[in-house]
Amino acid sequence: MPKVLRQAVLCALFACLSGCYLFAQSPLAYLEQTYPQLTDLYREELSKYPAHYIFAVDVSGTMNQYSGVVTQALRPFFDALPDNDRVDVIPFGTEALPNMLSYCGVINPAVKGALTQNISNLYTDPSYQQGFKGYTDIPKAVNAIAKVIQNNRDYKVNVIVLLTDFRNDVKGDSPSERKLRAQEIEDLNTAIGAATNNIYTRSIALELPVNKSMPGYCLPQLKELVFPTENGGMEIVPLTNPGVMIGQWFEQLKRDIMVTKLKAVIDNANRMNPIELKTETSIDGNVSAEIHWTPNKLYPTMQIDSTYMDGDQFYFVNNKEAFTETTEPDLKLDLGKIKHQSYGLHHLADSINLGLLLPTPYDDELASLGVKKPLPNTKKEESRLLFTFFLPFWLTALLAALLLLYILLIIKAIKRNASELFRGTVDIYDKVGRQIGNTVMVKCKGKTFLVGDSGTNGCQVNGAAWTVSVEKTTYSPLLVFKKPNFLWKAKKGFAKSGKPQRGYLGRYGNGKKLVNIECGSSYDAITHSITIRLNTK
Repeated sequence: MPKVLRQAVLCALFACLSGCYLFAQSPLAYLEQTYPQLTDLYREELSKYPAHYIFAVDVSGTMNQYSGVVTQALRPFFDALPDNDRVDVIPFGTEALPNMLSYCGVINPAVKGALTQNISNLYTDPSYQQGFKGYTDIPKAVNAIAKVIQNNRDYKVNVIVLLTDFRNDVKGDSPSERKLRAQEIEDLNTAIGAATNNIYTRSIALELPVNKSMPGYCLPQLKELVFPTENGGMEIVPLTNPGVMIGQWFEQLKRDIMVTKLKAVIDNANRMNPIELKTETSIDGNVSAEIHWTPNKLYPTMQIDSTYMDGDQFYFVNNKEAFTETTEPDLKLDLGKIKHQSYGLHHLADSINLGLLLPTPYDDELASLGVKKPLPNTKKEESRLLFTFFLPFWLTALLAALLLLYILLIIKAIKRNASELFRGTVDIYDKVGRQIGNTVMVKCKGKTFLVGDSGTNGCQVNGAAWTVSVEKTTYSPLLVFKKPNFLWKAKKGFAKSGKPQRGYLGRYGNGKKLVNIECGSSYDAITHSITIRLNTK
């Protein structure tokens, strides 16, 4: 088939296909179907977020066979562009010509009409200098792309489309057709990287069905070494059947551009302001926190995911009940409790880490867009004494103090039991109340007979048929408030009532308490009355 006829058939086929694609689902409708929640959320921003499309089109002699296909492909694409987007078409061959008035501008109905009309002259433009179409200088084309982007950095979405057979053919070199040199690659990578820095950029190479074994074929170098990988590198779209494939690709590209805009809008909002964290940690490790964060349109909800320590000795027991989703910017929470691996009092010198989640109802849409949500994490240094035990510090301290006091009281009771003595005065009177005998001072430990007919260990009263004794009774020192008692008894005789007498000498008196005992062989034969005067120390 003759070349002219073949080209006409391809153009006709493409016109038919592109016409069908123009009536296909609109890019915005595609967004609404694929990312309904995000599209609705950022509909206004999408309308105010113009993109910049840069087409570097090879018009050299080796591209003549594709000229009709390329120009026919560009028309429907321009027709589909939304207003306020910018388009720059850079014809290149021996030189590159950016900013040609016929092929650039901000899209509006007038500019769109002019572009659609002028694109017919892309391969035959009379302003090209003689020899312009003789060579294909790929480095000059890439530098022209970088310059155009650098001059229009207000646009935060770039779409670079390179239409060429990728046969680098440089005027004046010998041989002229060659691959890119190492220094050229480094310079081009620097230029593109500087131009697209902090700008969402998508780079696309249309790969025509060409002979890849030609000495100047440099597409792999552009893809792998020139266009920065942080901006996605260079995407290769093979066009094995130009008429069909270009139409299909442009239809998909229109959708992809809208997706690119949406992603760029979201990327611009995909950040969180620093989170303020103030904590108070008690000696028992209970952590209360004040958290301030800033909700935004993309992330109106926050949830605490975890709290943890940096080191190995301390660990955090989270209060999961407090970790609920919230839209409140200021929170006061009981985060949980810091514990040590062992019981005791330890010096806490560690960091509390607060991990947060940003849950949204459109997480699946964000993941489908390739958006990685920020993982906010904030850290708070802690330094203080920390007590780890199954009882709180105040109760443990109280119990320890009580135990110490009890031990001290036991020691005091032991000393008191050993030193507490009965020091009493014994006065002996007859039955009519006259004192007989001298007053006797008695000091006793244990059991001492005070008065009896034996006269042993005490005062002797001749002819008495009775005995009075005093016994010191001590209690266990564990019963710290039980003090020694002094017990008196009457034996062998009869008291006034005719029965043996038994009772306690009061220990807590004023030192002058008296105990009177009347003694005799019978009730009617009372011979003596004994008075024990308490005078202890």
